[in-house]
Amino acid sequence: MLSKKILGLVTALLVTLGLGVPQAAHADSLYSTPTASAASSWETALIPINDQASLLVWTTYDNGTSALKSARLAIDGTVSEPTIIDQGADTTFSIQSKTGWTQLPDGTIALSWVSSVHSQANAAFVKTVNVAYTSDGQEWTQAVSPFESVTTPDSSCEYGTCSYQSARLTSDKFGTLAVAVQSYPGGSYSDSVLMLKTSSNGTSWSSATSFSKQLNALEIRALSALPSGGFVAVWSEYSNQSLSMFAVRTVGATLSSWTRPSLLDNVPGWGGASLLLQTGPKSLGLFFNSEVNNDFTTLYRKDFNEVTKTWGPKQEVTVVTRSFLNYSGMIGNYNNGVTTLMATYGIYAQGTTLIRALYIVNGVTQPVIERTLEGGQDSTPLVIGARADGSIYLGWAGQTAAPHLSIYRDGAEVSGEDIPTGLTRAYGLAALSPSGNIFFHFNHYSPSQVYLTMTYRGAIAPAATGTPLIKGTAKVGKKLVATLPVFSSPSGIGISTMQWYLCTAPVTTVQTAVPAGCLPISKANATSVKLTAKQKKKYLGFAISNTNLVGTTLVFAKTTAKIK
Repeated sequence: MLSKKILGLVTALLVTLGLGVPQAAHADSLYSTPTASAASSWETALIPINDQASLLVWTTYDNGTSALKSARLAIDGTVSEPTIIDQGADTTFSIQSKTGWTQLPDGTIALSWVSSVHSQANAAFVKTVNVAYTSDGQEWTQAVSPFESVTTPDSSCEYGTCSYQSARLTSDKFGTLAVAVQSYPGGSYSDSVLMLKTSSNGTSWSSATSFSKQLNALEIRALSALPSGGFVAVWSEYSNQSLSMFAVRTVGATLSSWTRPSLLDNVPGWGGASLLLQTGPKSLGLFFNSEVNNDFTTLYRKDFNEVTKTWGPKQEVTVVTRSFLNYSGMIGNYNNGVTTLMATYGIYAQGTTLIRALYIVNGVTQPVIERTLEGGQDSTPLVIGARADGSIYLGWAGQTAAPHLSIYRDGAEVSGEDIPTGLTRAYGLAALSPSGNIFFHFNHYSPSQVYLTMTYRGAIAPAATGTPLIKGTAKVGKKLVATLPVFSSPSGIGISTMQWYLCTAPVTTVQTAVPAGCLPISKANATSVKLTAKQKKKYLGFAISNTNLVGTTLVFAKTTAKIK
């Protein structure tokens, strides 16, 4: 856990900046108190482990030595002591915040990164693709290298394009891994190659399959698992003011081979973002954009059917005039059978950001959610996802707007507020747990650097408003009735279950579990019960419970007087 001294320094800095003081979380608040973060780097990833914790990964540089580190961010907002994953002198580490990691079916986290060691004596870079594993974010395996290390002379590097770049990692439902890396053998954009490997056990890897550019400047866009197992990889190439999208997929029992490249489509202009998301039990959807002369930005969709193994026709999802897609301006998620996608567009001449989100159920696009942020041209997506109750999270952050979280249902906003960071503007990352908790990492770079972590407890077991009461006279032949509390939760509620009990001793206070000495009455599971002679000299009790995806809440009423 970070020291109180560090947190105090950050608090003082926030006051100095005029950004406000982080307030302690109230008892009824869903947000944790903002906490000073050790992850003070752009090279940051935030990975959900489960509903109770996420994994924060970042890089540091100190006195010529770089380190790749991790720590656990718990749902209560506390952060564990950092763990060193990798380190080295004259070394840099590169991680893909959203695509450089995956979670295996058993909960294990796999992380990929590229290490670059510079030798001044040899005037060359040695680059290595690494993969390591952890079950808790604190103990890591020794890294393995799917690809051979590559040495590139300084003179062969063009704008940092030295051999390996942009390592991506994913896994399928069986735990098979796939890694993709973009390589520049000659150190130039014009000599780009996509390299792919798979592994069934995480330690031994298949032979590399390489795909060279067919047109110009290959750029990897997506690597995703198919719903039934196996993988799809997508890349783009730009030529003659047109963007071409290509795709390959794994074949064979061992998933060590890939198909020949398929040209998916050509679109005018250029594009800066792509997502490959599950859109149904047997389908993936590729979402990609094109921008034409600052006149309009178009978001397209193209679906892959796993059964027929074919790509469907290109669909136009949305068009935004006089716009550009913001940097890192598109994110998506598949959860609870619902695909969600959000994109943010900067609007020329207006200084605004247009936020558009959609959700897909059974392959069908539902009404678009839309927000316009005045003066928020630099805002980017932070989090999106479907909740258990059918509503949708929508969050964003940016240099000109405070981090914000809204909840929508049926296309309409049901709640929305700035996330209480104490920052008037900030970029950030978010990790969404399956049940609806959110883990945040924020950074504020101007005029001074501030890094914060916090959480949002959206995954909550049902809470009861009011207490059950037993009304009536405890006498044989009489009918007693229970008044019921009301259950609610941001994670949704289930059908309430009722049960009457006979107790050997009085229960004088409302309980959250069935007290000792209380046994259920057979078939007495309605709001009322009629007392019988066999129940004389016992105490009548009543319990009501409600269950959602997070847990079960039970409320046991005070008992009646002894039955006469």
